[in-house]
Amino acid sequence: DLISKQYKQLTFFGIDTFASVYLNGSKIIEANNMFHPWESDLNNILKLGENIIEIEFRSPLKEISPKLKNLDYALPADNDQAGGMSPYIRKAPYHFGWDWGPCFITSGLWKKVQLIGYDSFLVNTINLNQLKIDSKRGELEIELEIISKNSTKATLYIIEQSLEFEREFILDINKGINNFNKILKVLNPKLWWPSGYGDQHLYNFNIRIKSNDFDMLFDKRIGFRTAKIIREKDSKGKSFTININDTSIFSKGANWIPADSFITRLKKEDYRFLLESVVKSNMNTIRIWGGGIYEPDYFYELCDELGILVWQDFMFACSLYPADKQFLKSVKNEASYQVKRLKDHPSIVLWCGNNEIAWAWHNWEWKEKLPRHLWEDYKLLFHKVLPEVCKKHDPRRLYWPSSPGHGVDAPETGQIYGSGDNHYWGVWHGGDDFEAYEKNVGRFMSEYGMQSYPELSTIKTFTTSKDRDISSAVMTSHQKASLGNKNVIKYIEKYYSKPNSFESLLFISQIMQAEAMKMAVESHRRNMPYCMGTLYWQLNDCWPGASWSSIDYNKNWKALHYAAKKFFKSIFVSIKQKNKYIGVYVINDLNEIIDCDLVIELLNFNGEKIQSHIESLKLKPISAKKYFSTKVKTLIENKNKSKIVLKSFIKTKERILSENHFYFVRPKDIDLPEPKFNIKYEALKDAILIIIIPSTFLFKVYVTCINCKGIFSDNYIDLFPGEEKKIKFKPNDNLNIDIKDLMFNVNTMYDLV
Repeated sequence: DLISKQYKQLTFFGIDTFASVYLNGSKIIEANNMFHPWESDLNNILKLGENIIEIEFRSPLKEISPKLKNLDYALPADNDQAGGMSPYIRKAPYHFGWDWGPCFITSGLWKKVQLIGYDSFLVNTINLNQLKIDSKRGELEIELEIISKNSTKATLYIIEQSLEFEREFILDINKGINNFNKILKVLNPKLWWPSGYGDQHLYNFNIRIKSNDFDMLFDKRIGFRTAKIIREKDSKGKSFTININDTSIFSKGANWIPADSFITRLKKEDYRFLLESVVKSNMNTIRIWGGGIYEPDYFYELCDELGILVWQDFMFACSLYPADKQFLKSVKNEASYQVKRLKDHPSIVLWCGNNEIAWAWHNWEWKEKLPRHLWEDYKLLFHKVLPEVCKKHDPRRLYWPSSPGHGVDAPETGQIYGSGDNHYWGVWHGGDDFEAYEKNVGRFMSEYGMQSYPELSTIKTFTTSKDRDISSAVMTSHQKASLGNKNVIKYIEKYYSKPNSFESLLFISQIMQAEAMKMAVESHRRNMPYCMGTLYWQLNDCWPGASWSSIDYNKNWKALHYAAKKFFKSIFVSIKQKNKYIGVYVINDLNEIIDCDLVIELLNFNGEKIQSHIESLKLKPISAKKYFSTKVKTLIENKNKSKIVLKSFIKTKERILSENHFYFVRPKDIDLPEPKFNIKYEALKDAILIIIIPSTFLFKVYVTCINCKGIFSDNYIDLFPGEEKKIKFKPNDNLNIDIKDLMFNVNTMYDLV
């Protein structure tokens, strides 16, 4: 019975953000940070019978506004749509608006509330730290923090059934805060691997702590693995490679933002859909960007299960921050809690201090316009407070101060290529052509992107028919980027013919976005092992607007996500024209030798082979190499460049591993024939098979389901006459329609222009 316990404690795991909490008229908590729990002893306040809790939330803007009046400078916060107050508030930065999301400054309880009672001590944290790991043995350290009201003894029992592992320890507990560290050794653990490199084996450790008046069970799930970032000097700078179990990993993926403007609306199935979509598109890495939230436990548990590596930012982005004692104390509490909460997850590979702040100081005219002491404040926060927290609680993971960054010391210049990670925004913000991606390749490309619109079914959720014009008030309100519509149209016009309708514009924007990211990713992958990571901006959306996402807010895969499934394949073929020559590259991400055949065919749009080439390859592990090169003039001779395509694929005896097409002109200059094709449908148990049989060349043929949401096995593809293509459509869960009643549209680029 709770009331009979000698000590009672109330914990709020998430208060957003400024709030006073009262119990029976007495103030017990004064909250000012949404990123760590708030707790209070209730010994003299809680009573038998009815107790009244009151929470008084205060406007974050009204709370901070008076404090800023005496400052003779404003901390930069370019994305803040609420008066630039976000840097002073430990609240999700994106709540104040961003160039892909609205300004909704929320208040409330966003995580659970827990009331507990105990008689002598309380277990505050339990961690299993990995010390030495290989396939023969695993050396762990169990780390306990126990808060006790008196001196006592307890027994610690640890069991992992599948390893046949059992240990017990006697704990001598003193009054106050107790820290215990015990070494555990297990034999022959199965290792945890990222997706594409092996299994994601996870072990469940059952931990019991028992004394005369305390008996509790705790579960800890871990994957045995080593993780480090290889940063070795070479002639071009310094490498930046994620290494798992002594294997270099080419990181493929995207940046993650919060999946809703109102976080409490998210359910487990939302996280599962998005993270399973990550793996289905052959990604192995996501970067949790620093302008959002520290995601819930379930998010990281899924990443562990699915083999998704996590680059974890602390929640600081594109702003400078205060460095007064109260603010730094709050950040220290926040970071300590989050590191201790998350460090057991095998998926997390590094902690990053912030997003783009060092770059901004040096290259966005901040240092020219702002007081010098703000840079000292920056260094105090990101080069002292946060690294000290990481060193204390998780010394075996890299702390990387800022992304982009080229070292762990405070930089004296903005981002440079050759060391560390890079954000490249010359395409989009700078207006550069897609081909500029090929000239701006770093060791790890952690941000770059291109906008598109969501599909019509998503736009219908917030528009009426009269609103369906990108310049309408409603559509404009859902485009938060300053360059927004102007840039989308500009890039469409550079590469594609003019869309013939509003809906056509939506699809062409997605096809254009996919082509931009394909060109970027291929340039990064061809440069392996110089470049060992590519994470495009961005995976997901927080609301149904125009953005850089590859999955829209309503869970529709955009053209980019279907393209990613192909350009992120472990074995991949890439075609590149440089000046007068054309080369065919083959990339092997895997840590094994691959025997395969490379096939290269020059085709006209009737599907006739003009030239062909085949050779057997033995691909080295983790390699990218040019296997074929010829002069463009020699290849195409006097052929019409707008009516031919170079097709290349990698195959084994069993199957085609990767296929790619290269056009000698931009898409708008391709001489497309009028599309003709037949379609057949076959109902499977839980899916529909769509069979497309073309009698002409089809450029960017795509399928949409009219009356159901789901994922296609492939989409936005090019087909030649007689080349039968089978596409499987699997509806999302909770299908309330018979599989045979599903209806589809099949269109091509020809129909859009």
